[in-house]
Amino acid sequence: MVHNCSLSGVENLSESARKLGDGEVDLWWLSTDPGPEHTCELAKLLSVHELARAGRFHFDSDRTRFIVTHGILRILVGRYIKTDPAEIRFRYGRWQKPQLDSSGKLQFNLSHSGNIVLYAFAFNRQVGVDIEQFRDLPDMDRIAERLFSSGEVAVLRRLSKPLRKEAFFKYWTRKESIVKATGEGFSRSLKSFETDFMSKRQVISLPSEYDGKEIPWILCDLECFPNHAAALAVQQDVTSINVRKIVLFPQSE
Repeated sequence: MVHNCSLSGVENLSESARKLGDGEVDLWWLSTDPGPEHTCELAKLLSVHELARAGRFHFDSDRTRFIVTHGILRILVGRYIKTDPAEIRFRYGRWQKPQLDSSGKLQFNLSHSGNIVLYAFAFNRQVGVDIEQFRDLPDMDRIAERLFSSGEVAVLRRLSKPLRKEAFFKYWTRKESIVKATGEGFSRSLKSFETDFMSKRQVISLPSEYDGKEIPWILCDLECFPNHAAALAVQQDVTSINVRKIVLFPQSE
């Protein structure tokens, strides 16, 4: 598997999307700090359902983040399937994973932490992505014991406090990316599978919720974002991971 995990790529969303090849995963990221006029423009792309969800947020910052996150999702999806972003229809699985309402082969997922939003796109394979900013959690050890496997907890206990925090979020993003890729969310116990702390790329086999057959998932750490842990889960092997920074509204000269 070839990793191309560089933050050097910067793209204007007004440009046409490149073709996403079989075995490739595109990751897009941006910092959600737009002006009010930009938020207003993105809100015009959202569905009635999405606008209603945005309206339920108590804080303006959370409402703005939702509008920007989902407006950009529509723009990105529209680039890949060559559809007007406002015309795209999403459906949501049992655990609220968004998918295209049509029978298209494009799969995608998103995650945000703080002001960073991360999107993953692939064709013909399920994907899940998660990002978490390193931060202090007073009950971190208790959370780990409740949600992580005994082997993962043992690794955390052997680490110094600063390293333990980074390791905790590494484990957390790995597990989140897996259950987001499967679409099962927390209906699957995070204790039910274990990841190898030292492996930046590994295969995790999980039984399908439909027929019980083992499905291999490729799990990759994304060490691209300072002060953050991030992970990507893909149902089949991939040949490259391409990371691009999004420029929302480049200033005119």
